[in-house]
Amino acid sequence: MINYNDITIRLKKDASDMKDEAISIWKYLHQNPEESLKEYNTSSFIENKLKELGIETKRVDNSVIGILDTKKPGKNIAIRSEIDAIPVKELTNLPFKSNKEISHVCGHDVHITMMLNSIKLLIKNIDLLQGKIFFVFESGKEERIGAKRILESGILNNVDHIVGFHVTTQLPTGVLGTKENVILSTSTAFKIKIHGMGGHISDSHNTVDPVFISSQILLVLYSIPKLIDPREIFTLSITSTHSEGSIDTIPEEAIIQGAISSITTTIQDKIKEFIKSITNTICTLHSAKCEVIFEKELPLGINHPETTQKVMKAISNAFPVIETPVSLLSDDFSFYLQNIPGTYIFIGTKNTLKDCIYPLHNSKFRIDEDIIPIGTVAIALSAIALTRDEE
Repeated sequence: MINYNDITIRLKKDASDMKDEAISIWKYLHQNPEESLKEYNTSSFIENKLKELGIETKRVDNSVIGILDTKKPGKNIAIRSEIDAIPVKELTNLPFKSNKEISHVCGHDVHITMMLNSIKLLIKNIDLLQGKIFFVFESGKEERIGAKRILESGILNNVDHIVGFHVTTQLPTGVLGTKENVILSTSTAFKIKIHGMGGHISDSHNTVDPVFISSQILLVLYSIPKLIDPREIFTLSITSTHSEGSIDTIPEEAIIQGAISSITTTIQDKIKEFIKSITNTICTLHSAKCEVIFEKELPLGINHPETTQKVMKAISNAFPVIETPVSLLSDDFSFYLQNIPGTYIFIGTKNTLKDCIYPLHNSKFRIDEDIIPIGTVAIALSAIALTRDEE
């Protein structure tokens, strides 16, 4: 049987020695974000780093898959990191912050860093590994398409286990969280198009104002929680309203966008029906036409018990691991979990002394750089545990 206490001491020391170089990589990635599906430089940077380490690489569009084959009998596993940024302007005071209209306030820059660092760590400790590891650097996660494309490529067809991870300020630095069964919510993006009849504001009584109609729809949409059993866990969020009007012109169209997240498909379907019914009723009342589009659907993320138990056993020797409550975070990692036994882990990065307190996707979100060796070791321990045939 493997002695995780001895291995943990060894890995922690090595990861500590690698920390400065890893932080340099993180700062570079943080300062150079690229939007989803357009991560051209990021993909090349990752690919070059993998080649420097002697790792075989394959491409699926902008996704890069590094393959470490020990040539020893064992399991085939995959570990996934996202590589895209999001359209939020960063408002931190970091000297290496993004100066673009996009940023890594999603934490994907540190995910890439920890995975690259874990590869270096595992190569140094290759005697602890068996089997083959696919390191998946996924493009297009925020567009909810990257995982599907990788699965469709067939590159992961013979994988026995898969691991995903995400930083969070809901847990303190140094604490990791996961659980068996449902870990990620199901989610559906929606778009409501209200088609009115535009015109000059001086003649507004002869128009069908889609902006006004959208405001009525918004008010009623926000009342949907009153129609759902309060014991259910879900969110309904409006994230964008838009029209092309000008100072004295009522536009032809207004668009409302948002997302629904829940931990049951039954509630998800019920909310969809409410959205359609509310929109159609209000638009009919005001003689407008409408379209309600549901898209980019993500399934529930369900952690496989056996994979989760093995990973928790391995990493709990190194760090505190708690059983997290079900998260309303959604992630296209759920597509992998539908096809491959796997587990999803949260890595805490909350540190009030360093102002690491803001939630994911907030313009002031920042990570505690002390989590880089923590995540590195956690990924390495997960790989060691899952590639071995031992129970």
